[in-house]
Amino acid sequence: MVNKKLLGLFGLILMATLVLSGCQSRYTQEEVDAMVQSNVEPLKSDVNSLTTAYNGATEQINTLKIELDARPTTESINELQAQIDALSSTVTSKDSEITELKAEISATEVAKEEEKVEGQRLVISEILLGTFINEVISDRDLDKLFDGELVYDGEDYDAEETLTLSGIKTENVGTDFNGKTYLTIPVNGMVYKYVIEPGFDTSIIGDDDHEDETLTFNLLGEEVEVSEWKLDEITFTKGDKYTFEGETDTKTIEDKVVTIKVIHDNYVYVDVDGELKKIEQGTTKKVNGLEIKALDVAANNIGPEIAVLKIGTDVESTVEDGDEYEDDSMWEWVITDNSIGLTLIEEYMYVGEDEDYSALGQNDKLSLPNDFLTIRYDGVTDINRERVNLRAVTKGANNYVEIKGNFVSGIEDYSKLYANISGIYNDDLELITENIEIEGTDSKLIYENGTNDSWLLIGENGFYSFAIDLYVEEIYVFTDIDWVNVCGNEDDVISNYGIIVENPEDACDDNKVTISVPEEQVEAEVSVI
Repeated sequence: MVNKKLLGLFGLILMATLVLSGCQSRYTQEEVDAMVQSNVEPLKSDVNSLTTAYNGATEQINTLKIELDARPTTESINELQAQIDALSSTVTSKDSEITELKAEISATEVAKEEEKVEGQRLVISEILLGTFINEVISDRDLDKLFDGELVYDGEDYDAEETLTLSGIKTENVGTDFNGKTYLTIPVNGMVYKYVIEPGFDTSIIGDDDHEDETLTFNLLGEEVEVSEWKLDEITFTKGDKYTFEGETDTKTIEDKVVTIKVIHDNYVYVDVDGELKKIEQGTTKKVNGLEIKALDVAANNIGPEIAVLKIGTDVESTVEDGDEYEDDSMWEWVITDNSIGLTLIEEYMYVGEDEDYSALGQNDKLSLPNDFLTIRYDGVTDINRERVNLRAVTKGANNYVEIKGNFVSGIEDYSKLYANISGIYNDDLELITENIEIEGTDSKLIYENGTNDSWLLIGENGFYSFAIDLYVEEIYVFTDIDWVNVCGNEDDVISNYGIIVENPEDACDDNKVTISVPEEQVEAEVSVI
């Protein structure tokens, strides 16, 4: 099509040339121009269409090339599949961890619910931070503790078990506390006792008139047998009683062969796997790894000779007031003429990697031997909090503390306030004369102009536990007895009301601080189980 039109155009031009060169003229110049124009315009249109089509095709080719380049290769597909498989394995692992954690949480919740059964768990609640716990716990609080009678030589005597907690404190400020609270326990902060009424003369146990009679009772949840009690010293006896009838009588005890060789009126010869020793009545000797006490020895010319022996690996042990419960124990015996028990001899006062006996954090425990009784710090109440940000700023030529948060004063709500030596202002620097409450909490924000300094205070009903100066250079929290400057603390700090100060050291350096205000005063809880 295009070539034919071009030929026509050449023809017209040739005709025009002949006419202009003298040939007989059939067309005027205007007619020739019109003819040329009428053939040229379609050609131009065709050229433009072809150009547009060419450009469009080129663009499609480039697009297809880009799509082709973007299509994954076999190698990239394999790499992607490997990543998917790895992520699937991680998800499966995390699902398993989540399932285990949920089960653990559920078990803990069930255990705590079971502990709530009356008599199984004592909850000491509504403990304010920075205050002491001083409690004497008895069977009226926990069924596990004994309160009744014991029998000796046919007589009944009153006896009871107690656990005394003293000087134990919910501490809110300390090194490495990092905005958390801990239960601190001093030396002698836990004392367990088994107390017998004063009417029982314990010195008669094991004397000449009661040589064969022991005193039996439960101590720390296990039955013990006392063969002698002399003021602050007690002898425990263990093992089983065996009656041997006549010489050569043999018994296998603790995988050892025990044979009687000689029975006399007041002593006996005992052989244990080839080792022979003489044991006098009322005394104890170790023979080839076994402790043997001759309880009763009777040489009889008429009837059979009898030897009653107590045999075990540790038949007799004597403890005295002040002795360790066992090697490297945190407990020490406390013994008087009518009581026996244990007292804590290590302090649980501080937190840190170097502490062998660290203060108890939330859910940490400290137990008596045999896990007889356990004290657990349940932590503080879980309550809502409001964040408040304070920083030193300059507006115009004046210095202020800018305070951001949610505040209420009268019927007005505020998200930003300013304070200086004249008081507290709204965002338009209009003085607020009514009380300013932190929304969602029981706490108020007040300005106090002191003798030397002016302070912003936060607290409830006149009890304030957070204070900063008007340059945000000094930050104080109240502990149990006094205000403490916490600008030297790298970690978060919590006041005894429960206000958390974040990174106080950096806050004082940067003249800005973020605090977290509880909806009400924080309380702690301790369980004895």
